[in-house]
Amino acid sequence: MSDLAIAYNGLSLDRAGRHRGDPDWLAEVRERAGSTVLPLWRDRCLVRDGVPVALPAAVGHLGGAGRLGGAGQAGETGHLGRAGQPGEARQVGEAGLLGVVGGRVVGGDGGGHAGAAGNGAAHEGRGPDGVARNGGSGGREGRGDAESVGHSGRNGVEPLGGRELVFLALDGDCGRFAVDLSDVDEAEALRLSGAEAVVDVRALFPVLSASESALLAYAKGILHWHRTQRFCGACGHGTEVREGGHLRVCGSGGCGRLLFPRLEPAVIVLVTAPDAPRRCLLGRHRGAAEGAFSTLAGFVEIGESLEDAVRREVAEEAGVVVGPVRYLASQAWPFPAGLMVGFQATAVDEAILVDENELIEARWFSAAEIRARVAADPAAFRVDSIGHHLIADWLAAD
Repeated sequence: MSDLAIAYNGLSLDRAGRHRGDPDWLAEVRERAGSTVLPLWRDRCLVRDGVPVALPAAVGHLGGAGRLGGAGQAGETGHLGRAGQPGEARQVGEAGLLGVVGGRVVGGDGGGHAGAAGNGAAHEGRGPDGVARNGGSGGREGRGDAESVGHSGRNGVEPLGGRELVFLALDGDCGRFAVDLSDVDEAEALRLSGAEAVVDVRALFPVLSASESALLAYAKGILHWHRTQRFCGACGHGTEVREGGHLRVCGSGGCGRLLFPRLEPAVIVLVTAPDAPRRCLLGRHRGAAEGAFSTLAGFVEIGESLEDAVRREVAEEAGVVVGPVRYLASQAWPFPAGLMVGFQATAVDEAILVDENELIEARWFSAAEIRARVAADPAAFRVDSIGHHLIADWLAAD
């Protein structure tokens, strides 16, 4: 299985690890004509005409919305974009209509709309794969709170509208930055960014290129981390930004704890039957629609290997004992900053005993049954999830 075909993987931009600790370098990159900032609000993307908004990084404040493709005055915004080709002269504030990673036009005449993306509801009560789980706060993403990003620190990147810019990567000679507008309400975030709506990053997957989706997922994850690491967990003192946003340091001279961006690793697995005929195990999670089955997934716990986590999760949720476990691929998963590690495993026997907590139903499916489900509903398995690839890989071997 090629991990490059999996959604949110394969971002080829230069994260500039050797340079992003240099304040002067960051400031110079920000001032380049084509450098842009992606604004997000409480883990969701700000869009206009179904396309994520981008702001010119050199503008010192957030302005009103510019007209499509217009030259714009300082502070105006356009659509998600590069603000022109590197070296092309433009007035400050013109973001243009080109895509985040450049090249493909995703707005105006060349782009589609987000369609049913909607406003992107919060994800409380969902598991690591985004599938609805039993109520409460079972999921680890949540809505995010209306708090400021935190201290600006001394990383050489001045705040945009009083907010810290986080350096993401270089796209050619141009910088890609992100900024969090979570300290204001939705209406104000829309006004500041010139956007029309807020949308979940994953809902935009059908209308963006693979690289664009990967960059938005990256921005979502690192901004979420910043919002939850404003204070030191050891002493409670405020933290400051370093390394262009890839490090936070406790501001207390007696502590100085270093905080690095964190991932939340999870396993996702397609379990196969031990004997013929050839079948795989799928489950319906509590909160999922009637007849909506998917692969099993769960967060990795302290003190266990990835393979241990596979065996534990399958046993806990479906009551199925698993033998051999084989790694297939991994996925950067924006929920909000996860790493999904995909496996195929073989059950010891076919006995099923669902926990009736996370899973309310599980059963064995033949390849013919799965193909029939996909033929009846092409969206039967979420196309941006690695689970879709685990199933497709198993079907291809039939």
